[in-house]
Amino acid sequence: MGGQQFGEGTLHINLSRYRRVLAFDADRGLVTVESGIEWPALMDWLAAAQAGREHPWGIRQKQTGADKLSIGGALSCNAHGRSLRLAPIVGDVESFELILADGSARRCSRSENAELFRLAIGGYGLFGVITEVTLRLAPRHKLQRSVAIVRSEELQALVRERTAAGAEYGDFQFKTDEKAPDYL
Repeated sequence: MGGQQFGEGTLHINLSRYRRVLAFDADRGLVTVESGIEWPALMDWLAAAQAGREHPWGIRQKQTGADKLSIGGALSCNAHGRSLRLAPIVGDVESFELILADGSARRCSRSENAELFRLAIGGYGLFGVITEVTLRLAPRHKLQRSVAIVRSEELQALVRERTAAGAEYGDFQFKTDEKAPDYL
């Protein structure tokens, strides 16, 4: 999202071919995927694998405003979603496998290789290559969309009001035509 992958003199490793779902624990709400899988493919797989299930699992929050983002990429930048209460992606990660510069693999979680866990999530690949990820899922539920057009000076109060009323997610977009009388 910020162009970090195009730094001068850097190495780019494309993991987009690594997009399989490796394991799904429907009892505990955990899914293990290869790091190149993109969010839409994971959501489609979860929907198909749980078709007809009374209480299906889903992702806790879709990361960022972009759809074509890999799970590994989301971890590498510790992407955030639009939740008003949830942490960025780190809050949804159970564990991941990290390939270090010497070629060795490390399983990383809050209890196993915890320092690497903290460094690699949001580390933009500086600490190794994330090859597979186990995510915590959440029970799926329906949301109601509510849209309001407000002036920018009203936004902070509206977010506080909606959060206090139980809104789970929020987003805003500014009018970006600098010639418009209601710019931003």
